[in-house]
Amino acid sequence: EAGAGTVGIVEGFALANVDSVEIVVKGVGGHGSMPHLSKDPIVLASQIVLALQTIVSREVKPGDPAVVTVGSIHGGTKSNIIPEEVRLQLTLRSYQADTRQHLIDSIKRIVKAQAESANMSADRLPEVIVSDDRAPALYNQPELCATVRRLVEPALGVGNVITREPVMGAEDFAEYG
Repeated sequence: EAGAGTVGIVEGFALANVDSVEIVVKGVGGHGSMPHLSKDPIVLASQIVLALQTIVSREVKPGDPAVVTVGSIHGGTKSNIIPEEVRLQLTLRSYQADTRQHLIDSIKRIVKAQAESANMSADRLPEVIVSDDRAPALYNQPELCATVRRLVEPALGVGNVITREPVMGAEDFAEYG
């Protein structure tokens, strides 16, 4: 494991693209004793969460790293009240720009299809809000990595220059340069 006096080098993709998405699932509220008079956004949100899990497992090419995480789900106020809406918050991770766009497009398609299958009216379809707060993947040029390795190994020792694996973590370091 790396510590003081070591340098870690990741060739190629090192950090992922990151996108934040909010989904506002709308419904028609009502009383829990009369669910037939409502359109339950909690049930619809649950179906959406499960359907989103198929994006990475069935739509992204194996070996092309991608993550769709629903990290937050909020809706309702009391056990016997069907609410008007549920909010989901997602984080998306990818390396390739086309994979990044595919994740977003698939979320929009799946959310709309799930709402339509629940017989939600056109004016009550969920909103998919893709945040402008995003970061691009960090790609380290292999040639530059080789140069850095060649320059620091004599000073630190070969055993202190460590080859690291890429991660799906993200930050804005790719914007520098």
